[in-house]
Amino acid sequence: LVAVTIRPPEVQSSQSCWPTLYRAGTKVDPREPPEIKSAIPVVGHIINLVRNGLSYYTKLRCRCKSHCRVLAGHLSRSSRKRRGGLGVNQLIVEAMHPALLGEGLDGMNETMVKGLKLWIDGLPDSGQTAFNLYEWCKDAMTVASTDSVWGQLNPFKDKFIRDCFWDFEGGIGKLIPKVAPHIVARQAWKGREALTSAFLYYFKADGLKNASMLAHARYNVCSANNISLEEFARIEASLGLGLLSNTVPTSFWLMYDLYSRPTLLEQLREEIQSNALYIDGQSATIDVADLRDQCPLLVSAFQESMRFRASGASTRFVYEDMMFDNKYLLRAGSIVYIPVKPMHSHPEVWSQTSSEFVPHRYLKSNPRKLGGFLGFGVSPSICPGRHFASAEIIAFAAAMILRFDLSPATSSSAWVEPQLNLSSVVASATPPGEPFMVKLGIRDEYKDYDWDFRVTKGKGQFALVIG
Repeated sequence: LVAVTIRPPEVQSSQSCWPTLYRAGTKVDPREPPEIKSAIPVVGHIINLVRNGLSYYTKLRCRCKSHCRVLAGHLSRSSRKRRGGLGVNQLIVEAMHPALLGEGLDGMNETMVKGLKLWIDGLPDSGQTAFNLYEWCKDAMTVASTDSVWGQLNPFKDKFIRDCFWDFEGGIGKLIPKVAPHIVARQAWKGREALTSAFLYYFKADGLKNASMLAHARYNVCSANNISLEEFARIEASLGLGLLSNTVPTSFWLMYDLYSRPTLLEQLREEIQSNALYIDGQSATIDVADLRDQCPLLVSAFQESMRFRASGASTRFVYEDMMFDNKYLLRAGSIVYIPVKPMHSHPEVWSQTSSEFVPHRYLKSNPRKLGGFLGFGVSPSICPGRHFASAEIIAFAAAMILRFDLSPATSSSAWVEPQLNLSSVVASATPPGEPFMVKLGIRDEYKDYDWDFRVTKGKGQFALVIG
């Protein structure tokens, strides 16, 4: 597991490896993590992060296996939330939590499934014999997710704005250094500015009137702290990173992982048909709460896909000197980055099947030691939107596998993983870096039915494994 610590002005390091990436200036305590040197002093690691994204941490882990230790459990137990001094950003995050539970979650789920229905219903009518699965998932999940937050005047309804967001998201790595972004990361910079302008127009047009409790909660915090409308538009534009950057690639990879395994696919279809599908005449309704409660294999396969495809990272700030495992000293002022993939593929955590896709891994009949699943973050900072995202992705997957057959649009029809976009620094699952074309087949069993989803109020939370 590679966790990178930055100790101004001296250190960067890695966890399960904990090696140091950069040191300069003051004397270093010998108990601190060992250093990993880059070919280009000082800036070499920065260049590699921009070029290779979060996959760079996995490469570092392979380079420093002699230092590898599994320390995530120590880190999680030693972490605690620090209040105060974090300003409006922390207040916004705290306001989001209650808005993503209970009534707020129910309202977003109801809007979200309506959006999914429109996109899935429209798929057979597109007239295409083959389509790019990732791009279609991107459009469908983007509109359904953002409609649930921003309502009728949602800026993401505009295809141009959606494209601007993904330009922004795809260039985050080049924007982070803040070195002439309008030149170095021009496409991402232009996308961010266009997105900000769209949100400013949205607020001036009273778009919040029909928005979610989440959108209102964020606005209320900024208003109470005298944040200008222009600045709030910029803040709100960034919410899409949390809302979409993980959901879209996770949805794509779940589709890939289910359709590429015919035996698992049939088991899931049988489970959903028996436990969460309700037929009334020519109407077919999928109950989202029953997917959660009565379809354990589907939920398990979803979480295994997250584990198997994980590439994100969590961040921790070190407020005081501390020792880990009685071996490694982290100095106050350090920033610890905890890449997920090395932990999710570590045999000490996941046994010798860590490199395999095991869809039954999370079933109660297969008990395992808790911990090690970092797909939703590391305690105590867990993704506040995990219940909404899980409901969306699982409902999407259930409808797709019941209604359609998908197969690769290649001469061999073999499922071959696409090349990855390794430069991504935001997504928790690395998105494909090339088109992935599939052929659509409508399953005869349900082709003449009118499909819908059902959301049961008060049952939007999932019993998910978290780290």
